[in-house]
Amino acid sequence: MSTPERSDTSNGEDRGSQVGPATLAEVLRLRGKQSANLVALSSSAGSDPLTYAELFVQAGDVRLALRANGLGVRDRVAIALPNGPDMAAAFLTVAAASVAAPVNPTFRADELRSRLGRIRAAAVILPANSDSDLPVRQVAESMGLRVLELVSSGAGGRFLLKAKGGGAAAEVRDEEPAPADAALLLETSGTTGLPKSVALTHQQVLAMARANVSAFALRPSDRCLNVMPLFHSTGLIGVTLASVLSGASVVCAPAFYAPEFLRWVEECRPTWYTAVPTMHEAILARARATGAKPVGVLRFLRSSSSRLASSVRESLENLFEAPLLESYGITETGMVTCNPLPPGVRKPGSVGVSCGADLEIWNADGRPEPAGTRGEIVVRGPAVASGYDGASSAESGLSFSDGWFRTGDEGYLDSEGYLYLSGRLKEMINRGGEKISPWEIEAVLSAHPAVLEVVAFGVAGGSLSQEVGAAVVLRAGTSAGERELREFAAARLSDFKVPRWIRQVAEIPKNTLGKPERERLPALLGLSAEVPVPPPSTGEAEPRSAWSPEERRLGAIWADVLSVPALARHDDFFAAGGDSVLAMKAISRIREAFDVDLSFLAFFEASTIARMVEAIRTAARAAPLSARERDSEWIGR
Repeated sequence: MSTPERSDTSNGEDRGSQVGPATLAEVLRLRGKQSANLVALSSSAGSDPLTYAELFVQAGDVRLALRANGLGVRDRVAIALPNGPDMAAAFLTVAAASVAAPVNPTFRADELRSRLGRIRAAAVILPANSDSDLPVRQVAESMGLRVLELVSSGAGGRFLLKAKGGGAAAEVRDEEPAPADAALLLETSGTTGLPKSVALTHQQVLAMARANVSAFALRPSDRCLNVMPLFHSTGLIGVTLASVLSGASVVCAPAFYAPEFLRWVEECRPTWYTAVPTMHEAILARARATGAKPVGVLRFLRSSSSRLASSVRESLENLFEAPLLESYGITETGMVTCNPLPPGVRKPGSVGVSCGADLEIWNADGRPEPAGTRGEIVVRGPAVASGYDGASSAESGLSFSDGWFRTGDEGYLDSEGYLYLSGRLKEMINRGGEKISPWEIEAVLSAHPAVLEVVAFGVAGGSLSQEVGAAVVLRAGTSAGERELREFAAARLSDFKVPRWIRQVAEIPKNTLGKPERERLPALLGLSAEVPVPPPSTGEAEPRSAWSPEERRLGAIWADVLSVPALARHDDFFAAGGDSVLAMKAISRIREAFDVDLSFLAFFEASTIARMVEAIRTAARAAPLSARERDSEWIGR
């Protein structure tokens, strides 16, 4: 794909400061003047590039169209367009005049109705000549919203907005938004609970974009291949607005599609791209399958949203011969930290240092913790949202306090200010009082050569405790059973962290940003730690005289731990009311009574008295025996 030479050497910004345009309208005006002949937006198909001069003219056309349809500075305009340069241009130009509210165009009717209602949309922008049964059109018309169709104007990559019905529009004053006016409405992209709407001002979105410009040293010669959805903050702010702010270019792909990605890289010659771990993994898998290896193309690549396995990071850097920068940020804050470009130090396992925001780790009482101590990550700075749109001050106050935002993520800072993530506080697994990060389990299982993807999760049980489960997707042409994977994990994790269940699945359920939906997995896999407890056995089916001494001793331990009168030799510990907490107590008692190093995994694999005795004998044979053991009545029986 050919594009004009990018000779502009100044982005009109003072990197790392707040000097520069204060609104998106001022950004587009500046770019239209300083970068007029440079390509701002283009398609991965190579058609209809839009220069900065054309983008500036487009912004004026959109503003006039919005005002002619009664849409003022504070009116919220939903944009339901597919990924591509039209969507990117619509976001920039609508946000420069009113409030842009991108929505996922693939939502079903009920989801759209809920989203449009939450954001209090006044109008919806749709593709022209879209199917009459398009859910978003039907929902918008049923809600009485003004529908504007995007129609190609035939002039480069520009378009027109034409009203589709709706009657006469009320007159509104033609004015530009102020820095403190809302520019963009986004929904949080978490995987738990209902999404919340975040209204970001011009000041905030530009602060978010500046953090990206500074961290990645973006300049007019840069070109990003965007495969991120343009209804989330990374694609909109971290890629599109940051590139425009620096006078760089964005190549817009219609979606992330692994079979085409490497071809796009070769043809479009981007200097960087950003993706979430699941996308990175798919790119690697495709490269391995085809033997493709783009050389000398990228200046850097970025990963965000969740932790990237170290093996994936190393493979990507080898594939593209470029540094991979892991970063951390969420909708409410923009990018908070990022590993620095070379020659800066990139620490494995870390998501980098602050990009300008104040960053602290708080304990449960809201007090800062010292370096090296885990706690909740909290952020303060010019990019941080002020609260949730439409929420009461009390509701927003749960997350926003005195300028600080409580992210709900757990992590720690090292002595040099590098941030390390542990996981979402709501996703932490509480197994008998021990807090387990699902990411730690995933990091271990992902190192197994047969594992392509893995997600660990908690399975609710009694006494406010949880069991650990994991879902794995295996690589094509490989095999690995549950026992093999659990033994692999047990060799690398503490006993209490080893999953009770590891289920093989064809696909991990994910949201639109590629984040795994952990909370859905227990139900989808039919897992429950709350096993119905049968009436305790009396052991009368088999006389105790037939039991070995070891079985009698073990049976007494189990009966005491489970608080039942008696058990039969083939009663299952967990079916009889046991859980991981009681299992740990039983293991401790067994180790003391039999002087063996019985593992948590062995206990789960041999959960009846008869099988457990065999496991105890095996453990005894595997370790040197003390004199007391040699003299005890159970050895060798």
